[in-house]
Amino acid sequence: MRRNYARAPWKATHVELHRLASIARKRYVQATHLHANLRIEEDVDVGPGFRLWMPEDGTLVIGRGTELRHHIYIEIYGDGEVRIGAGSHLTYYTHIACSTSITIGERCGIGLSSLVVDGGHTFRDIAKTWMDQPYKLRPITIGDDVAIHSQCTIINDVGHHSVIGANSVVTRPIPPYCLAVGAPARVIEYFGPPEERSPDVPPDVPATWGVIV
Repeated sequence: MRRNYARAPWKATHVELHRLASIARKRYVQATHLHANLRIEEDVDVGPGFRLWMPEDGTLVIGRGTELRHHIYIEIYGDGEVRIGAGSHLTYYTHIACSTSITIGERCGIGLSSLVVDGGHTFRDIAKTWMDQPYKLRPITIGDDVAIHSQCTIINDVGHHSVIGANSVVTRPIPPYCLAVGAPARVIEYFGPPEERSPDVPPDVPATWGVIV
């Protein structure tokens, strides 16, 4: 009984107060983006430091039960569209920047200080500074059940159930059920069903279907 009572202040501040603060942040974001297409579904946990930059008529949809932890920053330019599937978890300092479309599937996890972006400046015209050169953009799709570990940069698609190792840079599409690591990221393992192996997985990549490590 004493132990349960001692836990009460922690529950009050870290559970109930956090829940009320999350509701307040959600309502603030909704109230300040009436000009845009914004839908935050039920049970979305909006953590402290959440920022949304959507000055025009962009779209942001966050699915039910998604957790946005500390200092998530989402930028949507023009009519860009970001969709985050139900039950996903964006951890500390995740940054999403979108001018076309970024779709993150259900039950995904994105680790500490990771970036998902749908383009960047070109730079090969030496008559202009890189800031004055146009963007090269591509829509990004991250499939369901993807795990992206800490300090990754995602600038291309990631197939469902794939895992991206920490400090990786995804510059080329990663097929489903793949473990990819490095900068640029390369596939080093295929762990999905043999019949679903994509022809884009290099033939020398080992298959570990049914192996529990």
